[in-house]
Amino acid sequence: MTAVGFARPSVGELSIRVFRKRLHPELMEDLASAKISSPHFSADVHLCASGHWLTIESDRTHTSEAISSRLQVMPRQHRELDLVLRGGRTQSVCFDGLQYCVAFQVEQLPPDVFVELSDELALDRHHADLFRSYGGSSRLTPPALSVVKYELVGPSLSLHAFHTFPEERIILRTQSLIELA
Repeated sequence: MTAVGFARPSVGELSIRVFRKRLHPELMEDLASAKISSPHFSADVHLCASGHWLTIESDRTHTSEAISSRLQVMPRQHRELDLVLRGGRTQSVCFDGLQYCVAFQVEQLPPDVFVELSDELALDRHHADLFRSYGGSSRLTPPALSVVKYELVGPSLSLHAFHTFPEERIILRTQSLIELA
């Protein structure tokens, strides 16, 4: 666990985007990462200030998912989804023999509940596949956290991510399910 001083962007500025191509690494920051290997595909998941980004490669397709600021310049070509992160939503898309489904929930919590949930996520870091603490803006504010867990089942990847935004007392939960046909 490494703590660094910085502030996350506001959740109201963020989108989750899915591309039918590999994103160039220089488009996104990489504060922590993990490699995922399967006989069917390879994947890389990265943590960044806004949340996470994911790339998946198989013989037939290249796919990327990114949580980023809507102001960040991203390719328009091969963009399959662009969802503003508000409330909750589930969306699916199929392309190149791949079924991609994402569900997200943005929840603002009362201060005491947010602190309790942050503490639980920090304690759960040992069970996470990828974890990062970003340092608090003050000693009274819990640090921003990112927790990623994934599961491989045959030609499928299920990725669960939790990102906290202490200044807004928001937790962003995402679940991505990627299935190769």
